[in-house]
Amino acid sequence: MVSAVKPPFVFVHGGWHNSGIWQFVVPALELQGHFARTLDLPGAGKYVQPPQSYLRRPLQMEMFAREYSLSANITQQQRTSAVVSLIEDVVEQTGQKVILVAHALGGLTASAVAESIPEHLLTVVYLTGFMLPPGMTALEQIRHETMATAGVPSLFLADPDAVHAVRIDPRSPDDTYQSKLRHAFFADVSDEVCAREIPRLHCDEPLGVFLTPTSTTPARFGRVPRNYIRCLEDQAIPWTGQNFMIHAVDGAMGGATRAHDLASSHSPFYSRPNELAELLLWIAQSSLPIGERSNYRTPYEACSGPIEAQRRLIVR
Repeated sequence: MVSAVKPPFVFVHGGWHNSGIWQFVVPALELQGHFARTLDLPGAGKYVQPPQSYLRRPLQMEMFAREYSLSANITQQQRTSAVVSLIEDVVEQTGQKVILVAHALGGLTASAVAESIPEHLLTVVYLTGFMLPPGMTALEQIRHETMATAGVPSLFLADPDAVHAVRIDPRSPDDTYQSKLRHAFFADVSDEVCAREIPRLHCDEPLGVFLTPTSTTPARFGRVPRNYIRCLEDQAIPWTGQNFMIHAVDGAMGGATRAHDLASSHSPFYSRPNELAELLLWIAQSSLPIGERSNYRTPYEACSGPIEAQRRLIVR
């Protein structure tokens, strides 16, 4: 009997976040025998260089609104190269194609990676991610009519052209601002997790990343199977925006993105980590040729009817 294949995962975080967002998901996948790796993108996590004004409290808003970002020179290509390097290492270690999972703004990097090394990817999974059609920028998507209810733009505190970054203040003591931030990113996340994770967000995302047009082609990106997990209660990237991106990319690339719906806010890795892990396990197995699939059935696969409704986990 041929042993079941357990494809490895590589995880990419979204904007203003870091690799720590996967802290509850990765162990669940490893428990089922999957190899999984995360990384901090350039300008995030261990690579953060905040402006000096951000470190001084109380915050001097006038200075914070005009201080040039130390992340200004970080490019989308640098982020793409970092993930390509990690995937190549994982492929060398495991001898298998990788499942690339990207959250939110990390979708930009996932698409660029799929265009660069499609031969190393089993599938790309966008978790309420920026999956954009060719030529479109993240800034254009943010301004698109399908993003009209998005809560993130109200958090911006500086002119991006002046500071060369898209800047927020996760450390703000203002209750109204903190409420808007939580509503956008962590609406269904517990108080305990929010208290721990919000201060770990960074303030600057490089403007250049938002202005880089997506450069994907049917011949390369288009040959990598796509999965998209729509978060139905997301206040950062509304369902309407997520659905627009799916249809736009499918129209440009041909072929259909396989869409799944998760009844969560923007951050299911905190609010519903077990359900997210179960869905990823299902995607992993269903992406393999039938002869290589495991006999393991996730609770996600096993649930049906009223049970599925109670779990509020939906697949289309």
